[in-house]
Amino acid sequence: MNRQDHKLEVLASVPLFARCTRAQLLDLARITDEVTVPEGRVLCRQGGTGAECFVVVSGKARVDVDGTEVQEVGPGEIVGEVSLIDYGPRTATVTATTGMDLLVVEVRAFQQLLDDVPGLSRVIMTDLAHRLRALGAAH
Repeated sequence: MNRQDHKLEVLASVPLFARCTRAQLLDLARITDEVTVPEGRVLCRQGGTGAECFVVVSGKARVDVDGTEVQEVGPGEIVGEVSLIDYGPRTATVTATTGMDLLVVEVRAFQQLLDDVPGLSRVIMTDLAHRLRALGAAH
């Protein structure tokens, strides 16, 4: 499998992007950067400014809220995605617990993509609405 196809496969596996068309995924893949980070690297710090989100290609990370581990994330999962929408402060600290390969989506490029790609905003809003509904049902 070539790099572009692998990138598309990874993006399509992320619930936030799972309903995207192939054309939308191609546009999204175009604005992602591939990075490798070592174990121990802090991807984002709670309270900090969010300038990007991270899609995990390989490896694992710990998600801490107020110093307490609340989740572990791995391949096919995304962290920092709320910052793509509202530029708000980070809600958690995320630290690589292994070496990781990531796809990074920078917020300005994502916002421009939302402006340029018809229907992408609706896809994103639909997923976020489903997630909010699921959170409400859990409480």
